[in-house]
Amino acid sequence: MKPILLFISFIFILNANAQTRTNLNSEEIITAKGKFDKNYNVKEPFIIPPQNIEKEKLEAGTEWSGPFRFAEAIPVDINVVQEASWVEEEDYVHGIFKLIAAGAKSISVNFNQFKLPNKAELYVYNENGKMITGPITETENNENNFWGSWVYQGEKLIIELKARTQDRADIKLHLASVAYGYKDIYGAKVLSGNFGTSGSCNINVLCPAGNGWENERNSIALILNGTGTAACTGAIINNTGNLTIPYFLTANHCFDGAESNWKFYFHAWSPQCSPTQNNDGILLNGSSLKARNEATDFMLLQLNQLPPASSNIYAAGWSLATGGSTSGVGIHHPKGDVMKISTYSTALERPANTPFPSVVIPNIKSVWVVTWSQGVTEPGSSGSPLFDSNHRIVGQLANGHSGCGSNDQRDAYGRFDNSWTGGGTKTTRLSNWLDPGSTGATSTNTVPLCSPSASNSTLIYPSGQRGVDPVTLCAGCSYNFQVDYVAGATSYTWVLPPGFTFISGQNTSTPGILTSTSAGTYTLYCSANNSCGSSWTHNLTINISGGGQQQMIAAYPNPTSTDLTIASTQSDLIISGYSTIESSLLTNETFSARLIDQFNTELRKGTSENGRIVFDVRNIQKGIYYLHIMQGQELIIKQILIDK
Repeated sequence: MKPILLFISFIFILNANAQTRTNLNSEEIITAKGKFDKNYNVKEPFIIPPQNIEKEKLEAGTEWSGPFRFAEAIPVDINVVQEASWVEEEDYVHGIFKLIAAGAKSISVNFNQFKLPNKAELYVYNENGKMITGPITETENNENNFWGSWVYQGEKLIIELKARTQDRADIKLHLASVAYGYKDIYGAKVLSGNFGTSGSCNINVLCPAGNGWENERNSIALILNGTGTAACTGAIINNTGNLTIPYFLTANHCFDGAESNWKFYFHAWSPQCSPTQNNDGILLNGSSLKARNEATDFMLLQLNQLPPASSNIYAAGWSLATGGSTSGVGIHHPKGDVMKISTYSTALERPANTPFPSVVIPNIKSVWVVTWSQGVTEPGSSGSPLFDSNHRIVGQLANGHSGCGSNDQRDAYGRFDNSWTGGGTKTTRLSNWLDPGSTGATSTNTVPLCSPSASNSTLIYPSGQRGVDPVTLCAGCSYNFQVDYVAGATSYTWVLPPGFTFISGQNTSTPGILTSTSAGTYTLYCSANNSCGSSWTHNLTINISGGGQQQMIAAYPNPTSTDLTIASTQSDLIISGYSTIESSLLTNETFSARLIDQFNTELRKGTSENGRIVFDVRNIQKGIYYLHIMQGQELIIKQILIDK
């Protein structure tokens, strides 16, 4: 056994269980006194003049192979905190800001500076509060300082805020752009039961055709692009270890290079089959790009926010099957409408090339062709998943000819099994992300995202190297790993890269792991578990360079009541609980050591002679102490137990 280094670093408690709800069918009537019912001395609203939208933009989105475009991004430079009207009452201040995009059919806003202090509440709503998002709290703060709203019907928008008086100076709310809607994605309620502008032959997901697909619909989101001007659809997707990583599958042709500012709206379905109504849904902001490829028109993102267990959001299963399923469904948001479901009852076709050539996707080749028996798809459905009879994703929507009244009810979906290998690299295929342990699994099932409270900033690391990513380790060497504290966790799941093996503590927060003997770049994963499920899954990039034994530092015995020996060694150590048994081979490399208490008071210090330091600890009280060892430029931290 090669040496295991026992280190400790400080622990952080993190929580990312944030969610923001948007009610698009609110019955609350908000008057001129605002959500907080205050006597504001309201300033004149900020007005964006009517926009002369070009004919080409008005007609955009009718081609199948593009996102559904319905708005124009209008650049603005508005400091909402400065421009708002404020009322101060006791310990709290209330502010309100009004915006009018004259003549717009819908409106949404994008903040490029966004920070809310503790106990602040922000609401964004349209005239009379018929559509409202909130409360938006500090849990929406993020490292990009970006936050985007959902889309509200009409030309008027109100931003209202409540915060502690002492925190007013800490608020950052700066608007960079407004999405001026030139197409009405909501429409009006009519007797036929349609709400929104998608075709009347589309079927609400809560109608009988959607029975049995409840879990899958919980994975679907309506997407807004970086400026809030175009819509696509996609789904959170599972992985082979059921690791709670919010990977999100959609179409590559929806890519705009601003995925860090994308908005994802879950549970956007009518609460009844007929007549159709809008419903409140869950809004998540931001994502990062993991992989994409034009040949199957897929794009894989990772959401910046992990939906909490209370959200009832699921991760959809998938299949690498190459045989065409004889039945299944597509679940999607045509033209930004509430969630719809389409069904098929004839086998999927697997042509050599796409039967629907596209200017937007000229190189797509590997597709499933579906013929719908009920429902269709439309612009805005792009990227939505195609499910087989086993309720597993087999592709995502690329293009097609279907539509209400069309003579051709076929659509093409990029094949999942071909996306698996993609372009042969980590950034052009799905396999690296959805099967991180290289298990060889060919399918997964739909599972709920139910988790302890881990944050996306939770870190995993070799002990003593917190925050180093990527980290360089030696080949065939043993390390003790750690993960930041996760509230409510009862066990941990570590997924090792190929060639790595466990030495100890496989289901704990501090396992001993033996690295691969082969040089290369690897990814290690860890998630925390409890009876609810698994937390956000975190990863660490590991570079393995070279081989052979490491120069190590041992501290023994541990616990101790008399002497503490710190020794440099290249040979094997045996770890048993808190005890470390030293081998006889020592080196002459000089190092220094300090023994400190929890208040950073130095109790002992020394420099090695012949590879060794000995501290007499007999007059130090029983307790936990920390040993800081400097070897060259490297700081090694060990926890020491003095036991009388």
